[in-house]
This record gives sequence, structure tokens and C-alpha cells, in this order.
Amino acid sequence: MKSILSSLLVASVLFTACNKDDQDNNNLNETDRNFMMQAAFGNNAEISAGQLAATKGMNFAVRNYGQMMVNDHTTAKAELATLANETGTALPNGLDSAHQVLAQQLASLSGYSFDSLYIASQIMDHQTMQNLMQNEINSGNDGRVKNYAEKYLPKINHHLHMADSIKAGL
Repeated sequence: MKSILSSLLVASVLFTACNKDDQDNNNLNETDRNFMMQAAFGNNAEISAGQLAATKGMNFAVRNYGQMMVNDHTTAKAELATLANETGTALPNGLDSAHQVLAQQLASLSGYSFDSLYIASQIMDHQTMQNLMQNEINSGNDGRVKNYAEKYLPKINHHLHMADSIKAGL
């Protein structure tokens, strides 16, 4: 009798754990899903443009900033991929159409023209990401996704501040 009760108890615990996982995966609202998609596109764009800036930038600060974007956004991308895996969310691997156009423009430029367009795009992208993260923090439903936004918002603020400073020095 004890073994039957023990088996039922174990089965009940396992069923509850599986049911909780299912509930967690269904905890995403539209804000969470949109945030994850846009954050993935943002990370991809920052890595791609940062790689160009690290090699094509004329200004030393632009090159360093580009490398920092590659490093920081590669880390953020990996963490977002883990979160997407946990929530069963498929993320894009490439660039959105606006960043594809920007990548083509940046690839065709050099010197001051490259540096100024790159930094201007960084300011705009990081302002957009600030708003996206704040919206997720305020309106998201899934705690894990909100925690990601809360964790990376200070980094985004720092990146924006640095881009503003570099722009002032160009």
C-alpha cells in the first residue's frame, strides 16, 4: 500500500511540474512576444553593424564602440536565445528590412561619412530599444522576459550615452 501511495505521490508531483511548465510557456502575452522578436532583431543589428564599425570606423572611439556592441549584444543575444528556448519562442537570426538597408549603406561608406551614419543609427536604435524595454517592463506578462528587459536596460542606457558622447566628438 505504501508503494502505491508513493507512486501516486510521485506521479502527482511530476504531473504538477509538467503542468506548471506548460503554464509558464503560455504566460507570454503579445507584449512579451513582440519584445523578444524586436530584441532579437536589435541584437542581430548591433552585432552586424558593430562588426563593420570595428573594422571600417575612421575614429578610434567608433571602432572601440563597435567592438563593444559586438561583445555586449552577443552576450545579450545568447541569453535571449536561452529565454526563447525556455518559452518555446522562435527568434529571427537575421536583420529586419530597415537594418538590411542600413547595412548596405554602411558598407558603401568610409571615413567620416561612415562614422557619422553609424553613430546616428546607434543613437536611434538605442532610443528605440529603451522604449521597447520600458514597455516590456511596464506591460509584459512573463517574469523571465521582464527580468531580461530590466537586466539589459541599464546597458542600453549606457550604450546610448556613449553614442551621444561619440557623436559630440565627431
